[in-house]
Amino acid sequence: MDIDKSAIAERIRMLRAQRKVKQVELVKIGIKNGTLSMIERGDQMPTIPQIAALSDFFGVSIDYLVMGK
Repeated sequence: MDIDKSAIAERIRMLRAQRKVKQVELVKIGIKNGTLSMIERGDQMPTIPQIAALSDFFGVSIDYLVMGK
């Protein structure tokens, strides 16, 4: 199974926009601004701990972030 980095990036951008969260605010969950920027551009795949932290922060499932389900 291939994981689509650009789809993950889009879902993260959408969640941030919906909740009006700035990238810098995610530093408190351990994701540096530069790292998040690369993830949101689809240049870098988030790590499992980053996916788990984002899932928890936004109140969505890991499946949703990774697979869109």
